[in-house]
Amino acid sequence: VRNAEEMGNPAMRWSAQFGLGRLLRRIDRREEALAALSESLTIIESMRHEIAPSDEARTGFMEDKQEVYADAVSLLFELGRVEDALEVAERARARAFLDLLSARPAAGAKQLAAPAPVALVRLADIRGEASRLQATLVAYFASETDLFMWVAAPSGTIRGVRTPIGRAELTRLVEKLEAALRRGPFTGPARGAPTDEDRAVDQGLDPVSRRLHRELIAPVEPWLPESPREEITIIPHGPLFRVAFGGLRDDEGRYVAERHTLNYVPAVG
Repeated sequence: VRNAEEMGNPAMRWSAQFGLGRLLRRIDRREEALAALSESLTIIESMRHEIAPSDEARTGFMEDKQEVYADAVSLLFELGRVEDALEVAERARARAFLDLLSARPAAGAKQLAAPAPVALVRLADIRGEASRLQATLVAYFASETDLFMWVAAPSGTIRGVRTPIGRAELTRLVEKLEAALRRGPFTGPARGAPTDEDRAVDQGLDPVSRRLHRELIAPVEPWLPESPREEITIIPHGPLFRVAFGGLRDDEGRYVAERHTLNYVPAVG
């Protein structure tokens, strides 16, 4: 770490602090580990504003840095700081999404504009958005080993839970769901009596739909509004952008869309 600091190379500095954070975490010095990871994130976020405004420079900028955010989220959960973990997850989501937009200029554009500053997402922003929308926010963050979920109520209460399913397994399940949907029509709610073809498709859809419900909805179900008229805003992450949450079924065969009104946003604000 000292050599990286002396050289003043930001790429070396964020990587060194990240490595230090992981080492400290392994020896159970978690507060020190969190400080190192936080410093790594500060360097990363300052770097983003200094890179050249070109497609080549910005495409994939966040790809090798998401692990730092994921480690910080995981460590904050371990420390019981669930709300702070959501703040970090939203910072990661907002930056990755902005980089994605920056890498896709309008047709005919010769050069990308400089990246717009991204205000740090604070807990007050998250609570304010839930209150403004009068909706329950359900945010997801998929790491290599775990899925983190938060529920922010319009009242300002934020709760969180983690489940041991990683991004690779979630991607596999999403791809299975998509493959089953491609094989034929989907018998969603209010679609009338199912045909024999519908039933055949559902035989492939049903198990993966129920599994995804158990992973994505069941852990947060106790915190969701009971009235179907109260809106729920889903904030997906990673492969979950490809999931139609309303079409997932619980163990009794009921669709999420039968019990909840859903909409989606890519990030808070």
